[in-house]
Amino acid sequence: MSDAFYSMSRELGRRVVRHPGPPTARRVWVQIAATADEFEAKLPAGAVLFSALMEAVTARGCDHGSLVALEGDLSVAKCQVGYPDPKGEIAAVYRPPVEFDGGATILAGNGTIGHRADGGPIIHCHAVLIDRLGHAFAGHLPTDLCVIGANGAKVRILVPADAGFKVRPDAETRVSLLAPSDEEGAAR
Repeated sequence: MSDAFYSMSRELGRRVVRHPGPPTARRVWVQIAATADEFEAKLPAGAVLFSALMEAVTARGCDHGSLVALEGDLSVAKCQVGYPDPKGEIAAVYRPPVEFDGGATILAGNGTIGHRADGGPIIHCHAVLIDRLGHAFAGHLPTDLCVIGANGAKVRILVPADAGFKVRPDAETRVSLLAPSDEEGAAR
């Protein structure tokens, strides 16, 4: 990776990504919320991961949540990793999804279920995967492209009572990010 992509942070004692927009003093977004529900769900074999996760939260009367833990088999497993934007317009972009021949197992995953700017559902998920040859990978799971395998999967979801998650523009990164929001309201 290019040295222009990173800079050293004396405060953190490590490299940090340089974003192209004006720096924001506060990089952590927080929305204080009570927990309305926390539950585990089994995700059925053959289901598209996105649909199965959405069905898990809607079955509890919700439309948002935090994926605290995700594990299980994928018969169709795809993963993406970021790399510096060759155009330099933003810090990083995702590479095209890599598909694992014969599927993969999610060893650990987490993510967020929220709403796009247009109000539609979105899931942002990262996971550690192991392929059928025993190689480990980590990155972004495009949940709409992954299919749950024969052994199924399970998820633990935390649903805030009076907050949710919504995509909003971020001037520093110059991309829209899924962030905590009080606009989502309580679980339905």
